[in-house]
Amino acid sequence: MDRDQATVVMASPAAAVPSAPRIALRPHNALPWLLMPQGVALEVLIDASAVRVPNTNAWFNGVVNQRGNLLPTFDLALWAGLQPANDRPRQIVVVGLESRFFGVLSEATPALLRIEGTRGHHAEYTGPLSPYLSLAQADSDIEAYEFDASAWLSRVSQDISRAGGIVQA
Repeated sequence: MDRDQATVVMASPAAAVPSAPRIALRPHNALPWLLMPQGVALEVLIDASAVRVPNTNAWFNGVVNQRGNLLPTFDLALWAGLQPANDRPRQIVVVGLESRFFGVLSEATPALLRIEGTRGHHAEYTGPLSPYLSLAQADSDIEAYEFDASAWLSRVSQDISRAGGIVQA
């Protein structure tokens, strides 16, 4: 079974705390799974495409219409310096942070990760996403990191505003 489409279970044998399921996103196969904060909803948009906004960075994929609301959509992998895999279709995953919503292009379908216990280790991922990742959970097959989506969104919103594009997030 393809791990991108399966429920992923991560366990820590020494964990004494009951498991808590967490939703995770993996925008590119070279990036780790990004654990969303508790209470964040993800929605996969079927057959949606973003409309480009002129004079913006390539990683700002544009805006997508979701039931009458225009949502900014980002290519998180391109923002992190990765090129998309040409053999994999990408989908738009809407991330809901309280009253703010935005889309992220993703090569993998979001998955439910079951994290055993509260133990984590210091994030070992190095790259542009490092300031937004913490509390890694890992086993022999997979790594997942807490993703501070709100801080990341604030950062890219400022970058787009300086570049002349407009993002209301």
